[in-house]
Amino acid sequence: MGIMADTQTLERGITTDARARWRLTDQALRRLKRVTGISSTDELGARLGFPSRMTWWRLRNGLYDIRMSEAQHLSDVAGWPISRMFERVSAGE
Repeated sequence: MGIMADTQTLERGITTDARARWRLTDQALRRLKRVTGISSTDELGARLGFPSRMTWWRLRNGLYDIRMSEAQHLSDVAGWPISRMFERVSAGE
């Protein structure tokens, strides 16, 4: 029986798995502004439960790991399905 290393090493040509990243679409942002009557992007984020401007910015740019409950809340406010609210961010972006 051989000894197995307690850490994994990468083989050439094999990359680590990356979690999918999602961002709020521009269309969803416009929809949320329209249905809430809020024209300021920063104020909209705060009113929707994202008091940190940086967190709201990260969500809009695919850098925030949004919780399903948060995504569902935004979807409910907009009256759109989650699939219409968010788009996948490719690894190169």
